[in-house]
Amino acid sequence: MPFQACRWFGVFSRFRMVCAGFGLLALAGCQTGSGDTVGGAPAVSAARPSPATALSPDQQSFERARQAFGSGDYKTSFRLATDLAAKGFGPAYNLLHFFYARGYVVEIDRQKAVEWLKKGVAAGDDKAEGSLGNWYRLGTNVEKDYDKALELLRRSAAKGNAVGKSRLATMYRLGQGVAKDVSKARALEREVYEQIRTEAESGDLQALYRQGLYLVSGRGTPRDRDAGIAAVKRAANGGSMFAMSWLARQYFRGRILPRDPEREVFWHRKLAAAGSPSAQMNLAFRHMTGSGVEKDENRAAELMRSAANQGLRVAAHRLSRLLLTGKEIRRDPVEAAFWSRRSAERGYIPSMVVYAYLLETGTGIARDFAAARSWYEKALAKGRRDVNDRLGRLYLYGNGVAQDPARALRYFEESLKVLRPGARKVRAAWLREVAITRLTPEQVTDLKADGFLGDVSGGSIGKESSNLTAAVIERLSQDAPEKLVPLLSDTLKHLAPGSKATKHTTLMLRSVAHYRAGRYREALADADSGMSLGLTRAVDFAHRGSIHFKLENYADARSDFTSAIRLKPDRADYYVSRAFAQIRTKKRDNLIAGFLDFRKAFDLDPANQKLRPLFDRLGFFKTSI
Repeated sequence: MPFQACRWFGVFSRFRMVCAGFGLLALAGCQTGSGDTVGGAPAVSAARPSPATALSPDQQSFERARQAFGSGDYKTSFRLATDLAAKGFGPAYNLLHFFYARGYVVEIDRQKAVEWLKKGVAAGDDKAEGSLGNWYRLGTNVEKDYDKALELLRRSAAKGNAVGKSRLATMYRLGQGVAKDVSKARALEREVYEQIRTEAESGDLQALYRQGLYLVSGRGTPRDRDAGIAAVKRAANGGSMFAMSWLARQYFRGRILPRDPEREVFWHRKLAAAGSPSAQMNLAFRHMTGSGVEKDENRAAELMRSAANQGLRVAAHRLSRLLLTGKEIRRDPVEAAFWSRRSAERGYIPSMVVYAYLLETGTGIARDFAAARSWYEKALAKGRRDVNDRLGRLYLYGNGVAQDPARALRYFEESLKVLRPGARKVRAAWLREVAITRLTPEQVTDLKADGFLGDVSGGSIGKESSNLTAAVIERLSQDAPEKLVPLLSDTLKHLAPGSKATKHTTLMLRSVAHYRAGRYREALADADSGMSLGLTRAVDFAHRGSIHFKLENYADARSDFTSAIRLKPDRADYYVSRAFAQIRTKKRDNLIAGFLDFRKAFDLDPANQKLRPLFDRLGFFKTSI
């Protein structure tokens, strides 16, 4: 499974930057040997100097919740914060909003995140006032409102909250809702700097880290990059996960610090060992690609499991994909389905799509078309328009829903607007044509009225430029399957090297087109070529068996239908096809076997309306064996 390491490192760097906005106590006692220790400075304690006995039981519980959040133990943090919120402990409301805003442990629910912040504001919590005020400033999860932002940030700043002051300074600097006043912004930033400097001197590692950032940027104090970097390194040496994360990010970017992959990996390892799920994912991607570390899919899976168990949805999603497609790791569809479901239930949209597909195909989990449709619809509602073809497939065949070719056609139309050129787009175009063949005259009239159909019987209905996209999207009428052959041939010419799956699907579709046009030898040649790629499915064996039957190669047809049954033993139509092939061989033993195949098909699906006349002629509804 190839990954673009740099792209994903950037993604998780942004993830950590988001987390860094929340003041947390860091872990203590993390030693380094990377050359980033500064002047032999001793490790700074992560705890504030005030004794625990000075805190109330609820305050002590909240400190544990904050520390658990900072160390990546989201489950413990969420449990403690929820218990405190139930008691009306104000600061817990602000902490809870992070879980719902970012999807830690629970499904993303930005409305709930706003509700928790509003509860915190009502309780007078300065951090909640600062967070919600900043959301109003940016228009994040709420409608942008500078007046409300100013009111909340001023209240937060008046209570001494550094974040509130910092965001208020930004509003003055940019003139957001107030007259632009750079001098006032600078004065607020100086207040913030002095506040965090004092906290840093008292032993607060998070404050020491933020002091370093202020020195590096020159906000609130004269710029001193060397002193700022030194402060961040002292915080990292003391165990601040945010400081470690910042150093790893800078060694990767090479802007503030010289690019140094070795030190970047060192800090990622420290973060991962301390329990940071984002760092564990970074290392997992490195082990997947062998970038700076030994390539090891099993180690990558181990790191992903750890991150997923801490509530990181993307880790659960990537782990499920690895378990489905891994090469060096043991393939485990059951565990893949477990992690995919967990990530989907927490609101991760890509996992919704994967889990729906697993349900649709019965991979690693019991097949459930109705549940698959539900998850596809959830993903579609959240903007994943590429699932339209999969919903169309369910409605086309009546899997988990009432069969509705008109609705299926609408889904296929939408899918063709967004799918990229390739096998899936070819398949969607093909299934669109299948849907057209199943429309009733009334449905055709309604669809034409809505602008979905042109001249259905007149061949191509909606042609684009003559490139690969046009070859994929061009619509074929029911009575002209031969028009699909040149389009699929053009698709094969444009395939990128290594597009094995796409080549397989395109060859099999061209074989179907030849078959529908009555060119059985050409159909057989394409089927043989497609199946030689090693991606053969039961439907491919069944299709080739049908070709052999048409060519009167009954022994070969029997063999292919047997292979199809071996892969899909619950398909009644495969048994019927093999029965006919058995009978045509005119061998006594095969005649008996053919009758038994008919009986097996009846046992599997006695209510099949297409096969019912056959079953009735064979007397299966009157006799039993």
